[in-house]
Amino acid sequence: MQSIASLLVLILLTGSNTAHAQRVTVNDGFEGPPAHHVPPPGWNNCNDGVSTVDTQPGVLNNTVPASQGSNYISMVTREFNPPGTVETLWATLFEPFKKDHCYTLKLDLTLSHSYYGTLNWTDYYFDNPCKLQVFGLNGDCAVPDQIELLWQSDIINHFEWRTFEIPVSPQTATFNQIELRVDFAESGNFKNSALLIDNLRYNETAGQIMNSCGVLSLPQGSTGITWYHNNLQVNSSASQLTMDESGYYSATYYNVENCFVFTSGHFSLPEAIHDTIFVNDTIYLPGEYIADEVQCYPSPTVNDVTIEYNSPESSFCNITVFDTDAKEVSSQFYPLPKGNNKLKVYLTTLATGTYYIRFEPQDRKSRTFKVVKMVE
Repeated sequence: MQSIASLLVLILLTGSNTAHAQRVTVNDGFEGPPAHHVPPPGWNNCNDGVSTVDTQPGVLNNTVPASQGSNYISMVTREFNPPGTVETLWATLFEPFKKDHCYTLKLDLTLSHSYYGTLNWTDYYFDNPCKLQVFGLNGDCAVPDQIELLWQSDIINHFEWRTFEIPVSPQTATFNQIELRVDFAESGNFKNSALLIDNLRYNETAGQIMNSCGVLSLPQGSTGITWYHNNLQVNSSASQLTMDESGYYSATYYNVENCFVFTSGHFSLPEAIHDTIFVNDTIYLPGEYIADEVQCYPSPTVNDVTIEYNSPESSFCNITVFDTDAKEVSSQFYPLPKGNNKLKVYLTTLATGTYYIRFEPQDRKSRTFKVVKMVE
């Protein structure tokens, strides 16, 4: 029954809408049925003969609630049975830790006053200080092909959940697995300890997505970009993304220092700007007057747009470009021969962003179009 329950949890985790590239592993929350000597789905005890990590709470009298979700793990150091041993756990990374790149993880850690076991009618509490080590791993945990210590905590001696920021930067290889190992607070000083671990995640860097009238932009020099909308991947790897609708947007990328960045936010489209019709300097809303047949395309664009207009007679027109602050950017006078006209409006020298182009044929109603200029 235990393995069936674990399998169901793993299926739910891998089939959820959580964006995969924002995960560190398949089960960052260590969710799974509480079990003695059995880690949660997606995580594996090292086959070193001494690693028997528990899925908590409720095992060995431990009653500490999770820092998030419902479950977490406990890893122990032992002063006996067998003496001087520590536990190690590993999982496969969703995205490898690349050599010479940097990442920042977060973990919630605490000790427990209530974790104890009974041997020969004596209760042994596992409440001594300890340390946590994070390794990059390739291959078998007990006999790895490649392994590198990426981070080690200071001595952990607190009994409430605290969040630890964990910078890692592999120097020797690209690693496909992550390994967690609890260690004694002092080398050679064997003491019983139980470290509770929960809520593994990438550190989120706020304020990296800029919203300019519905066009989201990442910092210059970003590479390896993946966009998400409401935790579903968007088919774009460009540094700019035109929003289809308001909502929760996130992105992962590598910055100019080759550091992995996860950033997100809730973004809204600007209020819908309707085409505006001018007659003798009076503004009319759509429906009150029907504008002459005119089109403006493409949008978004990287260089220029075309205004297509079927003029009923030979005439002239004026085309004016405004920015989002209603400041005039450019204005040009065009002849309009009778019949179909395709007029080029050049935006090459303008910065990326949103602009409004007003088309004003002589003695006729005008039309204003919203155009988004993107980086080439």
